[in-house]
Order: sequence, then C-alpha cells, then structure tokens
Amino acid sequence: MAWTSPRSWVAGEVVTAALMNTHLRDNLLELNSTASAWTAYTPSYNGFTVGASTAVYKQIGKTVHVLVNAELSSAVTASMRVSLPVTTSANMLNGVVGSCFGQDTSAGAFYTGVAYCATTGTLGFISNGTTAPWVNASPFTWAATDQLRFMVTYEAA
Repeated sequence: MAWTSPRSWVAGEVVTAALMNTHLRDNLLELNSTASAWTAYTPSYNGFTVGASTAVYKQIGKTVHVLVNAELSSAVTASMRVSLPVTTSANMLNGVVGSCFGQDTSAGAFYTGVAYCATTGTLGFISNGTTAPWVNASPFTWAATDQLRFMVTYEAA
C-alpha cells in the first residue's frame, strides 16, 4: 500500500467503506513505519566502492527518510558522495539533513558528522563542528571494511 493524496469531500457525498479505507485507514497505516515496508534502493557511491550494504527509504508525501549502512571495499579516493533515491527540493541544497557515522574498524574508533545535500541528488558528509568534508584521510584514513552509516530526512522536489 502507498500513500494516497487525501480526498476533498463535498457536502452530501455518500461515504463508503472503500473511500474510508483508501483515504483514512490506508494512509494511517502508511504513516506507521512498522505497518508498511521501506523500499530498498541501490545508491551510487562517488569517491569509494562498497561491498556489503543496506539502503532503504520511505517517502510519505514530500518527506523522504533514508537509511544506509555500507561497508567500504576500498580506500576513499575523493570527497565521499552518495546518491539519494528521490531528488531533493532545491530548498535543501547545502542544508544539513541528517547525521552520519564512520567506523575505522582497524582502530576500533568511531566518528560522527552531519550529512548535507551536496546537490539535489547527492549527499556529502562533514565532521561535527567543522566544515571539513569526509575524504580519504578525514576524519580518518578510510580503508576496506570501514563502515559508513547515515540516516537523513529531506523534502522531495
């Protein structure tokens, strides 16, 4: 089931069970994340390659929630960018839309940062309290088996 734009009712209209189920019950179930599944997607990764990953999103109206857990299969070669499943509104450009987490598995160290809309179709990542982008040696030297995780919420175009 998917979100259905709510109906505009008119005076004197006969309300049927089918209309109530579509415009009330089904939409309420869609808002409940435990009642409806998230949609898997395959992001494009720029500046690094990924082995095992899980990427899912859920769109409700113009609000999009995205969750990605990715294990790198190579070192990072450029600024880390990840594609989004749904194009963002131009209002979101350069705006912080969520948090990110990097794990240096060889050192057992964890790093947090923020995810921002680098373009209307991709995310970039920076360390908390700085403007330093996550690249090959920031916030640590990325290598195979390191982890990138993020959850973001943004407005769709």
